[in-house]
Amino acid sequence: NKKKKKKKTIVALDARTQQIHQCENNREQSKINLDVAIFTENSDLSLRYDLFDCHIDICSPEVLTVLTDEFDYEDLRKDFLKGVLQSDILGYKIYAHIIEGEYAARVKDLRTYNSVSNDIVHRWTYPMVPDNNIFNTEYIRTRQLIYKERHVKLSRSSIIEQETVIGDKTVIGDNSQISRSIIGKNCKIGPQVTIRGAYIWDNVTIEANATIVDSILCDGVVIGKNAIVQKGCILSFNVHLGPSLILAPFSKLTTRTKYSGDDDDDSDDDDDFPIKELDLGNQKKGYLWTATTEDTNTLVSNGQKPIVYDSDTDEKKPDAEVAPKKVEYVSDERKFLKEAIDTVLRSVSKNISVDNTVLEINALKFAYDQTFSACAHAALAGLLLSVDSKPVTASAITSVLKKWSPLLSRLVSDEEDQIELLYNLEDFCGPEGEGRGHFQNMFQFIVHALYDNDVLEEDAILQWAENLKEDAEEDQVFLKQCDKFLTWLREADEDEEDEDD
Repeated sequence: NKKKKKKKTIVALDARTQQIHQCENNREQSKINLDVAIFTENSDLSLRYDLFDCHIDICSPEVLTVLTDEFDYEDLRKDFLKGVLQSDILGYKIYAHIIEGEYAARVKDLRTYNSVSNDIVHRWTYPMVPDNNIFNTEYIRTRQLIYKERHVKLSRSSIIEQETVIGDKTVIGDNSQISRSIIGKNCKIGPQVTIRGAYIWDNVTIEANATIVDSILCDGVVIGKNAIVQKGCILSFNVHLGPSLILAPFSKLTTRTKYSGDDDDDSDDDDDFPIKELDLGNQKKGYLWTATTEDTNTLVSNGQKPIVYDSDTDEKKPDAEVAPKKVEYVSDERKFLKEAIDTVLRSVSKNISVDNTVLEINALKFAYDQTFSACAHAALAGLLLSVDSKPVTASAITSVLKKWSPLLSRLVSDEEDQIELLYNLEDFCGPEGEGRGHFQNMFQFIVHALYDNDVLEEDAILQWAENLKEDAEEDQVFLKQCDKFLTWLREADEDEEDEDD
């Protein structure tokens, strides 16, 4: 598979039969040595360094025999593959199957679990994507690769940022911020919670003002208020972390006290079970997994010793060290939005040309690796914030959008972009958006002005309205504002069809 090239794998293979003659993927090696015989015995030899090893193996029964005889083989790539390729005695052959334009990968550790999950969210695995609902789900995809099922309850003041998946019947409280995370079903997330780069499985409860970063929370986990779970942590099934505790990076907590499947409480293996008991607050006990973990079996790169620390009293827990204090996180998306809005405000005040404004926004787009939808969002937000009228009036909005509509048209190319712009406009006009609530009653006038100036098309507006029909009543505020305008659009469409007939 040619999609990713994180490891510099070099493969010498027969271009006609795809038989592998040598394979090297040692990151620390800057060069490889090839036997001259490989070239003399293979006229169609091809050297490939543009391939990604998917770690999917289709083996013949002889593999079991080789593994039995060579009992010191521990790894299929480092030992078995190299051993077979270098052996003149065994006489076995290994072939590659190269795919292009398709997706293949094996989840073999937490790093690949994270990588494949991100590929699914980014739609590299199409048609295996959340909103195709292959597994009896009801996901809908909205702006910036946000997927949510129909019965999710979001507070109007919550902020759901890009690349996030939210499962059925999950509730998210006031002013909580979630980005680049996958949230399971039936989760309860309280107010002022921050979740970034995390995997939250089903039936998890996260109480007020907690923070979860780059970690996995398994089914039934409970996180107390003001608690902080730092990067690389894994909380196994039904672990309860008490209030105001800080879990240090790469901690692994469990409630188990013996190996899975042990029926005998006095099993000798359990004497070596690598855990240490911890006080997790609220009279709850948990166990810290103390075994060494390979760096590839963590969500992010490893680096620190696991600790538990009380954030309110600065009191160390048993065998703990002082953990770092909570640091406010500002995403690249928010940095980009601020700078791009400032750019548009400066363009309006100094009457800078549309061409130069687009150049500046595009420079920010590439600097922060943002989408054209994010650019259009920032441009519209900047134009609306430039309205020189207190209170904001429909005529003032119409005047600004009429003059600067060419800027928006340059950033919005198709129907999907237009629908995305409407979603972003909802966020802007909401009480917690960039408009600070000053535009809550102006939504329908903004949409009408964008339609009149050919930024939004009729089909995109009607599709946006259709998408919102299944949302909760409190999430249809702006849809109801547009009732008359939507009715007019539908009637005009029907009149055109009658004329065509």
